[in-house]
Amino acid sequence: MVDSIVAATASSANATDSDIAKAKLAEDLDSFLTLLVTQLKNQDPLDPMDANEFTSQLVEFAQVEQQIQQNANLEEILQAQQLSNLGSVVSYIGKYAEVISDQMPLENGASKMSYTLFDNASQTQVTVRNESGTVVHYEQGETSAGTHYMEWDGIDGQGVQHPDGIYQITVSATGPDEVPIEVGYTTFGQVQGVRTDNGDAYLELSNGHFVSLDGVLSVAEPPGGDEDLVN
Repeated sequence: MVDSIVAATASSANATDSDIAKAKLAEDLDSFLTLLVTQLKNQDPLDPMDANEFTSQLVEFAQVEQQIQQNANLEEILQAQQLSNLGSVVSYIGKYAEVISDQMPLENGASKMSYTLFDNASQTQVTVRNESGTVVHYEQGETSAGTHYMEWDGIDGQGVQHPDGIYQITVSATGPDEVPIEVGYTTFGQVQGVRTDNGDAYLELSNGHFVSLDGVLSVAEPPGGDEDLVN
């Protein structure tokens, strides 16, 4: 019984919320002491309990309490670090970010994206689809290996201006034997805000999408601003 109480408390100490772990420790310690007093009252005077047993249990409780306190200290350090990181990321608001994504935002009749061919291609086609999946634009792409940039003004082949929104880019590239070539995508959008989720920071782009910092390749001043690029 006593062993199970200590084991349960040790498990609680691994929780991220140290306050909950402390409350659980106090509850388990109270249960342990109640059990201990009951056992002492009902022990056989001719065969008393071994004091070493419950002393070792008290030592275990003390060790668990120390572990919980260490976890609490680590939580405070992590929270301070997260606030510091968030303060740095806030400076990105208003700037333009290049992010790993095949979702291209069309804003004020302008959009920009890049695609990277991981090998030379025999033919490459770039297809743009709207949010309904309808093809609204396509063009022949570059065939040499490397990164290539594409800009689109939202006008299709019939001269129709499409509204601002999110458009999906698909680049189909094949080699000499019509073997598909791997393609990587990045798009660009203005940073409108920052939010955190479970300690991780995310940039909110003007297209309404959120992207983790791991997916951000660069942040730069808006067009016409300083050429200060933040990697």
